[in-house]
Amino acid sequence: MELVVSVSIMVIVSTVFLANYHLYGSRGTLNATVQKVATDIRQVQGFSLGLKQFNGSTPLGGWGAYFSSQNPDRTHYSIFADVDENKICQSNCTPSVNEFLKSLDLSKGVETDQIILTDVNGSPTTVNRIDLVYVPPDPKIFICGNVSQCDYIKGEIIFKNTSGATSSVIVNTLGLVDVKN
Repeated sequence: MELVVSVSIMVIVSTVFLANYHLYGSRGTLNATVQKVATDIRQVQGFSLGLKQFNGSTPLGGWGAYFSSQNPDRTHYSIFADVDENKICQSNCTPSVNEFLKSLDLSKGVETDQIILTDVNGSPTTVNRIDLVYVPPDPKIFICGNVSQCDYIKGEIIFKNTSGATSSVIVNTLGLVDVKN
């Protein structure tokens, strides 16, 4: 009788573990992806501080990262050199753009869900795209949304996995990059 109870308990615990295993795995993938995105944004900042060259010269407009919450761009993001000094990457930052450095895929099952920008009055606005541009030598950061406006004080890029869990990267005008799980 005791053996039956022990085996039953083990079966119940194993069933609960296996049922939740996928959720824990997808949450781990989401967290790892968001940490990688934050690291890549910090690398862009480092490119600006280090005066990294692009096509033989330092881009006067600095270095940037482009994210979009619309298809087909929601599963990747791009790093670019702002050679025309307009604080955005042209044409949704495709490889054909003369500012394009590289595109980085998000992990499978993770996508950019939402982008929220906060203006100087503290009012949040949801946008479809964000360009984060670090301009040397400070590096001063410009947080630009939907191509036209670059005077936001904070940008939050929210990522979502297939289970619906979210995590975000937050960047402010001091250039600080933070992860919110």
